[in-house]
Amino acid sequence: MPERIDTVIASLQDEEKTLLSRKTDLDQQASELEAALKRIRGALSALGVASATRTKSKKGPSKPSPDKHLVRDAVTASLQEQALHLEPLRVEVERQVVERGYSRMGLSLRLKEVLGEDRFTRASHDDQLIMLQDPAAKSTTSELQENAAESSS
Repeated sequence: MPERIDTVIASLQDEEKTLLSRKTDLDQQASELEAALKRIRGALSALGVASATRTKSKKGPSKPSPDKHLVRDAVTASLQEQALHLEPLRVEVERQVVERGYSRMGLSLRLKEVLGEDRFTRASHDDQLIMLQDPAAKSTTSELQENAAESSS
């Protein structure tokens, strides 16, 4: 029986070598074709003519990026339910934005912009984000932070 296994192993190894050799040849042909396509497209571009469609095309229309108002609405909705740490808030806002059909592109920047607004602040005792009811009333920030600290004690 060991002779049969040795024969099978040798046969599989020979087949592997054959396939690797064919693959190497095909990879070489593919790189030559890519180089030729690049030259042709460069020449067409220099002549001001659009080349044929690229082989790697988009699968569908792109989703719009979320704007500041959309992100602010998502943050507000999330913080009205409860105070959240930054990471759970980011995950929740991302979920809401994607559910509404927007891409994640630019979400981090918009979130930073929104969280920098006066209406949002961090509770000092555990660094949770909270929303102020009246953004113009700066004095309520310290009151809210004190109340949050007292409630956690």
